[in-house]
Amino acid sequence: MTRMWLVDPEFLCDQHLLGEHKEMHQEVGQIEAGNLETVKGHVREAQVDTSLLEQRHGELVEEMENRGFNHKSPLDYEDELELGSIDTEANLEDLKQRCEDCRERIEER
Repeated sequence: MTRMWLVDPEFLCDQHLLGEHKEMHQEVGQIEAGNLETVKGHVREAQVDTSLLEQRHGELVEEMENRGFNHKSPLDYEDELELGSIDTEANLEDLKQRCEDCRERIEER
């Protein structure tokens, strides 16, 4: 499942940080392959905002580098679809329920 958490990357545990980064590349791959029904499915589930893919990738990379991860997968994407929206407050609550590490990071801030 592709998902943009779109919360402050500092809130994400390593697994969710790296996972969201990977999913930004997967979503762009789906778009470039013309698999728009798949993309629209993610949009319907409020999991993706195509207009934020490149920006979000940059935010995730910055946090990855802050944590000492090596990043070697640039993302060059210009959105022409302008699809989707994300409820970051709902995502924060979802993360707190799903992941103890994320919950601790969120509650520390």
